[in-house]
Amino acid sequence: MSTRDPRISGIFYYFAEHTTTVTGRTVGRKIGVVQEIIVRKLLLQSERLNDAMVFEPFLPGISGASHKVEFVFYQPLSVLEFGIGQARQIDDLQMTLLRIAPSYASFSFSRGAITRRVRLPLHTLVAYRHYPELIPSETIGFKLSAITNATVRVSVLDLSDVRASVESKRVGAQRFAGSDKLGSGIQSIEKVKQASLVAIDADLLFNKTTKALPVENPERRKYISIVVLGNGVHWTEKDKNILRTYVDYTYLVPDDSIIRYAEFIRVLAAQAGADFFPFFMHYFEGMTKTAPDAFEVDQNDFEIICPEDETRSLREVLEAQIENYNVE
Repeated sequence: MSTRDPRISGIFYYFAEHTTTVTGRTVGRKIGVVQEIIVRKLLLQSERLNDAMVFEPFLPGISGASHKVEFVFYQPLSVLEFGIGQARQIDDLQMTLLRIAPSYASFSFSRGAITRRVRLPLHTLVAYRHYPELIPSETIGFKLSAITNATVRVSVLDLSDVRASVESKRVGAQRFAGSDKLGSGIQSIEKVKQASLVAIDADLLFNKTTKALPVENPERRKYISIVVLGNGVHWTEKDKNILRTYVDYTYLVPDDSIIRYAEFIRVLAAQAGADFFPFFMHYFEGMTKTAPDAFEVDQNDFEIICPEDETRSLREVLEAQIENYNVE
């Protein structure tokens, strides 16, 4: 393939020597994880978003279905900062910090005569479903947002007040057995339909309307849907038009950002004396499991696709959705 097809992304050509008709989809899924981590890196730069964000929860819709999406943002009721032995009162529930570990903190939750000790892992939501006898409201959740050697930061979230969701979608080029021809793999239109269904289902539940319906006096939309795309050349105008109709905001992670991250991993592999591709495939274990690293992401790694007149970055759009809250 000496001549590059402009309809095929640069990401495919970057990894072409490492893929076959058998391994292509596996590599594509791994690149999807890389894209999710790039999104996560940007969002974690904002303390406001970190306080509100939960990774890979199930987003409810008016249909009764629950949709697993990469990032969901709830309105914080408050944020509590603890030192060892400190206690905070939430209604008639007392929360006391007992221990700090590198990736979790131990708390005692006390209500009346009931006391229970629990571990709250970093970035993981502990919802009422796990401890119904302890939490006074079925809509309260706790999330450990940040941790140091001396203190922790815990968000108290209103699980009924969903402010935004972000899905990461990509399609890749596909090899065909016995042919040098390249195709686009799974059709992008199918990915667009999936994202739009989630947006509509949640929109109807939280906004009691959909983006597609005209409103005479539109108020600020309490919940917004966002889709982040990868492999830009594979998304057609028809795909984008569907997203414009049903999804509030669509951004693109350019090929260069994915390739820049791959080059970062290539350097790590060389430092470890390892071959690049096996090292790359082993390095990314999943969006929530891959350890933090020094690869840097900024607003320039996200291009706005629609609405076309939007000038705010992905981070700014999301931050505007979260109302102010007290830090105690």
